This record gives sequence, C-alpha cells and structure tokens, in this order.
Amino acid sequence: MKSKIAWLVPYPLKGSGGHRTIFSHIRNLTERGQQCHVFIGEEEISGNKTEHFLRGFIENQYGPCPAEIHYGYNIKERFDLAVATAWWTAEIVVRKVDARYKAYFVQDYEPLFNPMGDQYILAENSYKFGLIPITIGRWLSYLLG
Repeated sequence: MKSKIAWLVPYPLKGSGGHRTIFSHIRNLTERGQQCHVFIGEEEISGNKTEHFLRGFIENQYGPCPAEIHYGYNIKERFDLAVATAWWTAEIVVRKVDARYKAYFVQDYEPLFNPMGDQYILAENSYKFGLIPITIGRWLSYLLG
C-alpha cells in the first residue's frame, strides 16, 4: 500500500550534508513506491520561492528528487506520515499538519547549534513534542530516548 508522506524541510543550502541525507531518504522511499511531498519553508534572504527553482536547485545539489516539491508550510492535505526535519518544523508538524503519524528525523542535537538562550531552549523543547524519533546513529537515539 502506498503511503503519502509529508517532509517539512528547511530551505536547502548549497553543499548541506543534512539536506543530502534527507533527500537520499526521500528518494529511497519514492523508489519503493511511497508518495513523498517536500514542503520547503523559510527562505534564505535571497532565496527563490518557486517550486520550479527549488526542484532545479535540489536536483543539482543532491540528485534526482522524485517527490512533489511545495514552497511553504501551509499544508492543506491529510498525510499518512508527516516528518519534521529541523527543530522549528517540529512544532508545525504537531500543530498544523493533519497526519495519522508524526515523526522527527533527527540528524544532530540541534540545541548545540545555538548559544544558551531562547533559540537553544526552543530547539531543546522540540524533542518533547511526542513525535516519533527517527535518528541517525546510536548517540542521538540514546540522548532522545
């Protein structure tokens, strides 16, 4: 049975290893018959906001992307699974996405990317939303466990 999966992804950055991993997993799922939708939110200041531009950039940087690309996190459809991929997308998945299951694809302990302050605490709290954690490596699994 084909599942409909929403991925909430930060605006792609040239050479980003995190984005490479996300798009590799999306490609793997679509090759196995799953229907993936990529929702790209906040833009970099000079970023282009068209789906056509985003697809070209993504495929140039990370390879083929057989998923549907959408600009923004204004998600109207219902999904079988919604996946947050950054701390600020976790709350959007929890509060604004209609999905049977909700997960958090965690590649790093994101609070450490910020000095102690509100951004650190917001990132840290994103792990407490009750999303199903999908981690890269054992350390994160242990840390979030």
